Amino acid sequence: MLCIVCDKQQDIPETERRTMGIEIYFTGMLKQAVGALVLSPAYKGVEEIRLRVNRPVRILREGKIYFLGTAGELKKQSANVVICHREELDRCLELMSDYSLYAFNEELKNGFITLPGGHRVGICGQAVCDKGEVKHIKNISSMNFRLACQHIGIADELAAHLIRSGGIYSTLILSPAGCGKTTLLRDIVRNISDSGITVSVIDERSEIAACYKGIPQNDVGDCTDVMDMIPKSKGIMMMLRAMSPRVIAVDEINRNEDIAAIRSARSCGAALLCTMHSDENSFEQAVVAEKIFERYIQLTNDRKCRVYDGELHLLYEQNLQLNEEDI
Repeated sequence: MLCIVCDKQQDIPETERRTMGIEIYFTGMLKQAVGALVLSPAYKGVEEIRLRVNRPVRILREGKIYFLGTAGELKKQSANVVICHREELDRCLELMSDYSLYAFNEELKNGFITLPGGHRVGICGQAVCDKGEVKHIKNISSMNFRLACQHIGIADELAAHLIRSGGIYSTLILSPAGCGKTTLLRDIVRNISDSGITVSVIDERSEIAACYKGIPQNDVGDCTDVMDMIPKSKGIMMMLRAMSPRVIAVDEINRNEDIAAIRSARSCGAALLCTMHSDENSFEQAVVAEKIFERYIQLTNDRKCRVYDGELHLLYEQNLQLNEEDI
């Protein structure tokens, strides 16, 4: 039988955890190596820490993959690197969940846990299903720590083209995958919220506000309310009835029921701030043709950002200063 001795970090208050290094969720050699990495200059630009049982720990930094050395260095070769063992992975899960996996089951069955500070940990293992729905994930064999990174201020200039008297123009952000839709959406929300406009965020995938126990870990502004981990169509209607928002923000509209809920929001007088994956498909074309939105923001692979009015006349253009880890 495996005897586990509890670490004292479980008693660290959440307010302190937010400002501490990611190493508090690791033990043994893994904790030493990650702790050394956090203190090194190389930590700037680290995007992901990947753990797989009985495999070397991998680090994604500025788009390149490295091994984690025993002294916290990033290495291109696999000699003298940290190997993740089953016990260390199990301990990571216990520390992340405050030794209460049951309390985090709703997040776990969606394949991730959100940590203080907005870090997001993807989880893989054996899914336990009932009638086609995932009820739990057991025998976890790999984790991906995606480190939080905001880019505050990137929306400050373009926001002037979205604001109207008493609110904003309903706006749709369009771009291919990986161009920064969610990053830009988050900063627009922060900008308009801090100007005094009441915003309701429907955060189905916990990627906008990155809530931990209901509290946003990302800066989404002083006048923002967040409904976390709820389907967009249901969340929109709930927030309309409960919070009377001036603006409703959602990420990745991609279903007909999302559009139906957006129509209802517009008929109730709320403005919309949404994103959509752009590949010139029929769904995208149908949404644009409906003229639900009064402003369009186009992001391109070369980091161009263009703002158009409802008739697709260009209003503004800028270069977004985004690195891969900011997206």
